[in-house]
Amino acid sequence: MGQDGIYTVWIAMRRYPWLPPGDYGDSGETGADIMKPLSEIIVIEDGITTVKQLQKILATYTYHGFPVIDGHEELVGYSTRQELIAAIGKYVFHALVVNQHCHLPQAISNLTKAIST
Repeated sequence: MGQDGIYTVWIAMRRYPWLPPGDYGDSGETGADIMKPLSEIIVIEDGITTVKQLQKILATYTYHGFPVIDGHEELVGYSTRQELIAAIGKYVFHALVVNQHCHLPQAISNLTKAIST
């Protein structure tokens, strides 16, 4: 019996294209090796980030979306750029609102009612 696993044999029999383990250069990295620490990630803090700060984040960074964390630095959701723009869009021109804190729904990315009034 050969040294190859059943899936390797099946791929070879079906003549599917594939890269054997030695060809893609895996050097044993783990997710922790390539992840950034929280201190280096641009996040939105539920109930802490203000409308003005959110505007600055959106103007400064071109990311597609941002993680949302709570006061204990726990991930509670993810919001796309478009959802954030839509959520704050009607408040952008109100001077009294720019210092209001953003209250984002827990653990969901739909921010249709993101700004407290």
